[in-house]
Amino acid sequence: MEKRYRLFFDFEEEERWINERAAEGLLLRAVHYPRYDFERGEPGSYIYRMQLLRQGVRRPESRRYLEFLEEMGIEYVDHVGCWIYLRRPAAEGPFELQPDLDARIAQVGRVRTVMWVGLILEIVASAAQLPFLLDWAFGSGEAAWANLLVLLFGLGVAAAIGWELRRLDRKLHRMRSDRQIGES
Repeated sequence: MEKRYRLFFDFEEEERWINERAAEGLLLRAVHYPRYDFERGEPGSYIYRMQLLRQGVRRPESRRYLEFLEEMGIEYVDHVGCWIYLRRPAAEGPFELQPDLDARIAQVGRVRTVMWVGLILEIVASAAQLPFLLDWAFGSGEAAWANLLVLLFGLGVAAAIGWELRRLDRKLHRMRSDRQIGES
């Protein structure tokens, strides 16, 4: 078992990275974000996909969907929150979980919503450090270096999430434009 650590804000980049590992013979077995557990196997033997479910994997609707995927020859590997990691033997050819444009738009829209929630939580958590920093700055509190580091880290994460939201907004705009062209 090989463990790799990697942070992603872009689910498509994460999926691409997992498939590159599979091409090298590292087959995904488990995800404990940001840790990925791989086992050695036949290079290029599987194609991996990720999908954001509307609800957690233990919910009845999600269980039925996973059973449907299994009937289609798609294996459930693991999940993190509502993200599921799936694979199918490469010998069966490529597969897409969102084959039509509307489904892809919906998927990116759900990811965008999750990112907005993360951004808001990150800003609130960062703002919670401000009272400690103000006390420290005006001399009435103890040194708040840890609070300063937490604030700076939080703002960095918020900036990364904001950057990804900008990318997702542009992607959604392009996809919606493509749909309008297709409907014309």
